[in-house]
Formats: sequence, structure tokens, C-alpha cells
Amino acid sequence: MTPAPANNLPELSFVVSSQGVRIHLERILNSFLDLNPALRFEVLVGSPHPLKSASDLVENLLVQGVDISWVQVPGKNLSLLRNSLFKNARGRWVYFVDEDCALPTDFIWRLAPILKSGEGKAFGGFYHSPNSRKLFQRAYNSMANLWLKVHLDSQQPVVLAGNMVIPKIEPQTPEFPFSLAQHFGGEEVALSEILKRHGISIRHSSQLSMPHHCSHTPMRFFSRALLHGRSAYRSTSLNQSMGVVVKHFVQEKNILVNALVISYLVIVRLARAQAKMSASKEESVYVSSELSQSLDSFPGL
Repeated sequence: MTPAPANNLPELSFVVSSQGVRIHLERILNSFLDLNPALRFEVLVGSPHPLKSASDLVENLLVQGVDISWVQVPGKNLSLLRNSLFKNARGRWVYFVDEDCALPTDFIWRLAPILKSGEGKAFGGFYHSPNSRKLFQRAYNSMANLWLKVHLDSQQPVVLAGNMVIPKIEPQTPEFPFSLAQHFGGEEVALSEILKRHGISIRHSSQLSMPHHCSHTPMRFFSRALLHGRSAYRSTSLNQSMGVVVKHFVQEKNILVNALVISYLVIVRLARAQAKMSASKEESVYVSSELSQSLDSFPGL
């Protein structure tokens, strides 16, 4: 790949949210080397940490002609990091991807025709587990995909913050595309609302399926369920999406994965019930609105 001329802006910006985990960064950054671009692109890697151990990885991409830069944003607010990456992106489209993902070699070829027909839209994709032997990885990706599926028929679907592409626009508010008050779980519901306010609708494409190498231990897996349980309370009917849920479990087939997903949902419900009954007013980092209520068709999500 040859470097783009300095006066020729990229059409697409890949922005990678990173915690500086070497094994993840090496995988995803190397995946950019294998892309055969149908679109000129740049890569921005954002982290609260300095470059340090990943400097050789970035240098290798620069030598190979990849337009890449590192953006350091101090603090632990992931939404602030993502917003800073969005602000620094030069492309007409901005693709958000987390460091524990990896792009397939034909990814841009699949993405290009979607973007050419997608003015005023954001596009999201599903996760898939590249190593099916990692049970908790597969269960978490199954959980994330189920959450997307039960919202597909909503007036404004939701997307995974680690696998979506949105148009680069000048925001009408300081918080775009992510609300700085959201940190986990709720930021994706808030994202849906913010995009809608800016006239951007959400679509999903099976072409944007992304390998997701999440490293979930049992403790981390169920801790996330507890965090999800503290999201905004939603009151919609289970019957609206039960068919989608059953179909998802049938397609998954793996009994242990399905059992873990069900356990995740149970913990979410218990945590939500406990939070609702609690008299203490803990600081909430989740969005509460009509849309967040209407989106959650399945009570466990």
C-alpha cells in the first residue's frame, strides 16, 4: 500500500479504542496491513495510556505506508476517548472498532458498497467468535448479538459501539456521538438517541460481521451482567421478542453457551430489581428516556 498524498483526505477513518493491551493491538493493527482497500483509509488509535510498548507496531504500519496516528486521551471515560477520536478523524465516514477485534482481509470490499448507498445512515454489524473453544467469549458475543436482534425492528435500532460506522458530521452538541455521562451498557442506548437527534438512522448489515476476541473470565462475564442490570429501567412485553430469542438459541445450538446467556439475563434482571428497590440514590451512568424504554423489547437486556 502506498501512502496517500498529503492533500488527499481519506474517505474512511478507522478509530480503535485501546487500553494498550499488546496482544490485542498487535492483532488488529496487523489486520490493517492485509486490507486491499477499495476506499482510502486512515487509522487512529486512541488510548488513555502513552504509546510505549506499541510504538514498534505503529512504526511498522507507517513503514508499510498505512496512514496511522496515536491519540492519547487521559482518564477512564471511554465515551470521551471515542468522541476525541471522532473529532480527530479526517474521513467522510468513521468506523468505530475496539482493540480486541480484527478486520477480515476483504472487509473494505464488503464495506465500500454499503457506504456508497448510505447517506444519512449509520451501519452496525454483529460479532462472531473466531475461537469457538473459548466458552465465555462465545457466550458474550452471543449475548451482544441477541441484544441487537431484539432491537432490529425498533423504530431506531441500536448498534455495538465496537462495530459500527457513522458519517463524519459537525455535531450540534458538544457530546457526539457518545454521551459523556455513559460509561458501560447505557452508552449504546444513548448513542442511538443522539444519532436520531442528528437525523441519522441506523441499519444493520451481515456484511459487517466482525471477529471479536474478547477475553472474558467467568468473573468478568458476570460482573458485566451486574453492570448491565443497573441500566435504565424498561417496561415492555416479553412476548414482543420471544420468537427472536428462541430462534437465536436454536441457531446457537451450544447448550453451555445458551445456559451462560440465560444466566447473564437472570443476573441482569436480579440486579435491576435490586437497584429499583434500593432507597439509596447511587450515581447513575445510564440514559433514561422514552427511547431507552421502548428499545428494550426483551426484559433481560
